[in-house]
Amino acid sequence: MGTSIDLDRARAFWFQRQGLATPAGAKANLAEVVARTGWIRTLGGADVYLAARARVAGLGRTAMDAAVEAGALRVIPSVRGCIYLVPGADVPWVLRIAQEAWRPRAEREVEKVGATWREVEELAGIAARLLQRNKMSTDAIRRAMPEGAVRSLGEPGKKLGMSSLLPVALRFLEFEDRIERTLDGGRLDTERYTWRLVQALPHPAAVLMDRDQRRVRLAETFFGQAGPATIAHFAAWAGFSQKDAREAAAGADLVPIAIDGLGDAFVHARDEAALRAAMPEPDAIALTSFEDNYLVFHGGPGIVTAPEHHAIQLMSWGVDRPQRIADATHIASRTVVIGGLVRALWEVDEPNRRGVWAPLSPKAVAPAHAKVIDALVADAARFLQGELGHAKSFTLDTAEAVAARAAAITAMRARASKPAPRSKPARPKAPKKAPAARATAPRSARAPRASSARRGSTSRARPKSRARR
Repeated sequence: MGTSIDLDRARAFWFQRQGLATPAGAKANLAEVVARTGWIRTLGGADVYLAARARVAGLGRTAMDAAVEAGALRVIPSVRGCIYLVPGADVPWVLRIAQEAWRPRAEREVEKVGATWREVEELAGIAARLLQRNKMSTDAIRRAMPEGAVRSLGEPGKKLGMSSLLPVALRFLEFEDRIERTLDGGRLDTERYTWRLVQALPHPAAVLMDRDQRRVRLAETFFGQAGPATIAHFAAWAGFSQKDAREAAAGADLVPIAIDGLGDAFVHARDEAALRAAMPEPDAIALTSFEDNYLVFHGGPGIVTAPEHHAIQLMSWGVDRPQRIADATHIASRTVVIGGLVRALWEVDEPNRRGVWAPLSPKAVAPAHAKVIDALVADAARFLQGELGHAKSFTLDTAEAVAARAAAITAMRARASKPAPRSKPARPKAPKKAPAARATAPRSARAPRASSARRGSTSRARPKSRARR
């Protein structure tokens, strides 16, 4: 393994490379920003916008939606089969990465329900012809199909969650890059899509890449966005085995570098000098989204949180009970990052139409930084309530859950601002008296001991009555 750097320098580089230390201007090319800082998860909630706004100052909803409508950014199945917002230029080869994982499983399921792949392809052909007229939702395509074309898969299909072959046929067309998802109502904060024929022809070089070339390209992309990172980080993000991840990384132009507290990692050769020169920017502040790349690229928020906060327990996505920040992979809260470290949480208090935030500990945020956070949180709340009309993080999130998170953060803020109780100074102990010299008088001349029968004597405390016990 190559020479080593400390974790503070690695964090400083991540914070800069992620576009969080110095966000781009409002007129920046969104596709280029996403290509450089990382593809964005689209979970059907507001945070796809928040992730982009953290990297492009003042970005509005309509500008981002317009980039998707124009094809500069596209919503597609990507690594691990998850839906991401990806630059249009990367779509053809990324779809094939996702298709490699999807196709074998889909073929097995089609066989289990007593159908054939030929049926899938025939149904796909009919759907493609229908979409030549106009873009349509899945339900609209189903209704427009010739009678009997979409048959019920019966009980076998129910067991697999497949009522018909139409969703498989549409996914087949999508992976072939013949149709694409467009935004229902023109918005990204939904998982309801309409389909249309692909507007732009795929890039020939991307289509002609073989599997190994695509995987190397994926490694180059990840380590360009997330490096320095470990092979384990790449495998988790890509959904690869450790062996496949290692082979893909071996084909990329990476150099090894050891990071104190992280272990053996890799970074692009072209980025090594910038990594070594990176310096923390203690006054740079960013509001990060739920599932932000900055928190998940390197195994969870623990690596970008100060050790004194690792034991704090927060709710995690998909876990029923709180987890220590050091152990969590996906915390359910939106965060405030200062100088590369998670220092606070934020949320929108929708009933009171305001943003709220709280430091992880009473001294986690400096007073000067608190004023900046106040302004950033207020601006984010105005965006969510004014341009989106809600603050839900993902499809199944609810207004009640948002309110509960906001209430928890408000209570957390109150605890952090409450002055610590003053401890009473310990009274100094009186110095022990030197033992008196023993009398030399004979025993018969010494004072007699007090008798225990003398109840009035002050040498003993008066016993409490039974009634007071």
